[in-house]
Amino acid sequence: MKVDVATPEKTLYSYRFGSAEFNEARFELRVAGLVVDTERRALEVLAHLLRHAGELVTKEELIQSVWNGRITVDKVLPNAVNKLRRALGEANAEFVSTQTRLGYRLDAIVSRTAVGQQLHSDMDLREGQTVPGRQNFKLRKQFSNNRGSEVWLAEQAKTHELRVYKFGTDHEHLRALKREATLARVLPESLPERSHFVQIMDWNFESKPYFLESEYGGQNLREWAETTLAPLDDPARVALFLQIADAVAAAHSVGVLHKDLKPANVVIAPKDGGGWHIRLTDFGSGRLLDPERLERLGITRLGMTVTQM
Repeated sequence: MKVDVATPEKTLYSYRFGSAEFNEARFELRVAGLVVDTERRALEVLAHLLRHAGELVTKEELIQSVWNGRITVDKVLPNAVNKLRRALGEANAEFVSTQTRLGYRLDAIVSRTAVGQQLHSDMDLREGQTVPGRQNFKLRKQFSNNRGSEVWLAEQAKTHELRVYKFGTDHEHLRALKREATLARVLPESLPERSHFVQIMDWNFESKPYFLESEYGGQNLREWAETTLAPLDDPARVALFLQIADAVAAAHSVGVLHKDLKPANVVIAPKDGGGWHIRLTDFGSGRLLDPERLERLGITRLGMTVTQM
């Protein structure tokens, strides 16, 4: 049996000040209970100010912490602070004070609650680093570290498009990545009208660290439920369950078994016009019951033995 082991590095907190709440684990800002959509850099500035609430944080410290000491655009720090103030709203913006020619300070009564732990990378990956072999993407957040396999959120430097990278370094995880890539091709080609499966965009099976690159489908169901499930009425909850059941049934209809279905492998995002959209992800432990389907679709069998099919 595979045992998932995660190594904690530091405690993450949920901070409250005024009517604002910032959750480091989800990297999410809420004002008056509502999620605020703003640029990640602005939230990184907020995170650093909160860790040093009441203290002067110099411009140099912020540039080093948020931009790794490299600035390529004029006034990038003041612009990020202005975006942060707009995100916080008029009532909370005044807590972020400018210390002329020196830096910034968060002048507020701040309370904090431990909400999780930041993971350690055994692959020497870190936030702000470019994705190995994908120079246009930078790592933004580590999702998991499961003994030889790590999952990271990455952002395209210019467009800010998000991607999820699943890395592996040994033969066992390479085989799982290849198996997932194979099943990820079977699903959309067999079910072109379905949108309940996270799409694999690219992969690297040639050099370490091996990886899959997939679209970002939203928060996983476990994290989402902690903050968003409670206000939903029973019909809305049933609708979510039916989406999951329908996606699983659709996969089964073309001979694909997930074999590791759990809240962490279900992702959820808002739909245009309201409501929520469910997708299944991580078919690395999956199985194909109809191996002839690969031949019919013209898909190369990767990472799958006869017994796994």
